[in-house]
Amino acid sequence: MNTDVSQPQLHAPSYSRLTRVLLLCLLLATACVYFYFAIPYPKVWPFYNNYARLGDAFMHGHTYLGAEPSIELLSLLDPYVPLQRQGVRFLWDASLFQEKYYFYYGPVPALIWCVAYMITGGSLSDLHLSFLFTTVGTCFLVALLASMAKQLQSRYSAIALIFCAATLCFGTWVPFVLRRSAIYETAIFGGYCFNAIALFCLWQGIKKSKYMPLALASLFFGMAMSCRLSQAMNISILITVGFFIFTGRIKLERTRALLCLFLPWLICAEMLLAYNYLRFGDVFETGWRYALGVPNLNVPTFRALRPEQIIPNLYFYFFRPLEFTKGLQFPFFHVDISPWGTLLYGRTYAVTAEAVYGLFTNSPFSLWFLACPILWLRRKQLSPELACVLWPLALFSFAGIGLLSVFFYTVQRYSVDMTPWLMLTACLLYLLILKLTPARWQLALLVLGGCMAFWSVTTGILAGCHHTPMCMQLMETTN
Repeated sequence: MNTDVSQPQLHAPSYSRLTRVLLLCLLLATACVYFYFAIPYPKVWPFYNNYARLGDAFMHGHTYLGAEPSIELLSLLDPYVPLQRQGVRFLWDASLFQEKYYFYYGPVPALIWCVAYMITGGSLSDLHLSFLFTTVGTCFLVALLASMAKQLQSRYSAIALIFCAATLCFGTWVPFVLRRSAIYETAIFGGYCFNAIALFCLWQGIKKSKYMPLALASLFFGMAMSCRLSQAMNISILITVGFFIFTGRIKLERTRALLCLFLPWLICAEMLLAYNYLRFGDVFETGWRYALGVPNLNVPTFRALRPEQIIPNLYFYFFRPLEFTKGLQFPFFHVDISPWGTLLYGRTYAVTAEAVYGLFTNSPFSLWFLACPILWLRRKQLSPELACVLWPLALFSFAGIGLLSVFFYTVQRYSVDMTPWLMLTACLLYLLILKLTPARWQLALLVLGGCMAFWSVTTGILAGCHHTPMCMQLMETTN
């Protein structure tokens, strides 16, 4: 069997009608499941119209929220100290600055709300925005996978593609996080959506040697960053692709391609800096340290990045198993944490960890990501087009792992910043390995991949379906 993937297969045969129908049915089922997880529970989180608040502020020509801080809050000696705010009415996790409320989250979802409001006259909640972002993002992610998989076709690649697509839809913790979509999750899902669209455009530009898709990819990467600042790491994708273009591995005119690749992203970054300056008089101030949340961020001694937490963070995000016997714990502060956290940090770690379950143990299809060294070992067998996307994806995933492993706070929703790209890389590596495997072993590898995909999809849906009575009771007491 010809296992050479070094030549670009730009005119690879299309998938069969059955494969296309199965993919469409999968995406339709995904949209229904996402809708079930997100929409029917609008009362589970008391602050679920925050982007509507921000959008309304934009519609009135200012960046601060219309809600006024209470006199009791403003009269406190230090309103950023949680103990002083007990019994005082305030807007949770909003940034209090010069007697005005702001949100430190990215503004793009609020701009989407404004567009929808001007077109329809109706107001989208954070839940609706989250559903929109996850559904659109997943569709583009599956479309990207199907397009790239055409260069990795083998005897069983059509079946393997269905396994990979199902894992991308349900095995990336999106269902779990959708169960409580507030402004946090909406920002994360906005970054997920626009990164997925950007990657699809990037692949089209590389595959077809077109400039406009590259510019669109750069724009959407910038919009992802403007939803969630941590997504600024997607510049690593642009830098890696720029290196491929600069060295001539991608047949595009160098100057024009690099301008298309970086200029829209830089414009988005400049606009984001201007947005910060309009609010706080400082281009680098997002308002995060003024947030009225659980910890007091407005102290010089506070450290967001803590290398000493690498071991427990990696355990939570990659290896902690689901607790089927005790019942899945929904991500709120009341959960019991792993003995790892207690052993290393004592009870204080409990306030910096919500329920987090490991990707490798519960979504084992992601283990194919560990085959990343094959990108180097078989680099001469990869077409420039595949290498130009696979390498940036892998590096972007590693960057996400690095950031999460040292961040002071572990929570499942943060994993969505990293998991989809890691899983997409894992899917492509699985298809590559399947193509390179001798014919007599391909069926066994297909069965193994199918079992891993089944477990990944099952745990993803089970985690999303769980909704503890304790959480409902907790939310009722906070309303």
